[in-house]
Amino acid sequence: DYYPPTVNDAELFDFVTGVAEDLSIDGKMTITDPTMGAEDFSFIAETVPSVFLFLGQSDAMNPPSHYGLHHPHFAIDEEVLPLGSRLHVELALKTLEKLRREQSCDEI
Repeated sequence: DYYPPTVNDAELFDFVTGVAEDLSIDGKMTITDPTMGAEDFSFIAETVPSVFLFLGQSDAMNPPSHYGLHHPHFAIDEEVLPLGSRLHVELALKTLEKLRREQSCDEI
């Protein structure tokens, strides 16, 4: 099967990283190196501006998990789940605010 590369929209990437940095504990994000993993999401990203991101987990887990998502020994750090939920809510709210501002400017 053919999977196109998953490519982040540059403008949307800047928007998402800004929101994520505001929510992060230390005020920053870690940009990872590109991977060659196949992802169904790439089909969406070909037609709709998109950003694919990872929600990190720490080495402080007990035991630490360095396995990939589909590995049988992968263990998720459930303490990051509320942050992931908050990130998605903030992205939705900030997007709605941005769209409302743009619409107000168009009406002037």
